[in-house]
Amino acid sequence: DSPEESKPAEAEDTFGLYEDLAHSQRGVIIKLELPSGAGLTADSTPLMYQGLEVGQLTKLDLNPGGKVTGEMTVDPSVVTLLRENTRIELRNPKLSLSDANLSALLTGKTFELVPGDGEPRKEFVVVPGEKALLHEPDVL
Repeated sequence: DSPEESKPAEAEDTFGLYEDLAHSQRGVIIKLELPSGAGLTADSTPLMYQGLEVGQLTKLDLNPGGKVTGEMTVDPSVVTLLRENTRIELRNPKLSLSDANLSALLTGKTFELVPGDGEPRKEFVVVPGEKALLHEPDVL
């Protein structure tokens, strides 16, 4: 993760820490078209992949006509998963007896990365989690 042509660290070197990936300016910016802005917070709503936070919503905009768009900073380690058939789903926290995930209830809404194939891509239409199956090929 070191910059090209950088010199090695030496004893007694100090390094600054960043609050999160977005503040480090190390992540990759992707653009989102969102179903709405309800329950979403810039610099707070996470992108999850296999239970790990791999990105964060960094910007929300209300455009003329009521369309909501945003930007997300994504960890470079998952950029190869951002492809033509990749989906980003908006998940609502649910209380369930079979899945006692209290952290999801406290976190609020999250984005879920569902990898697909195809050409690399940096713009996505976010699908509400409850409608995700409608976007799966050959489901019906």
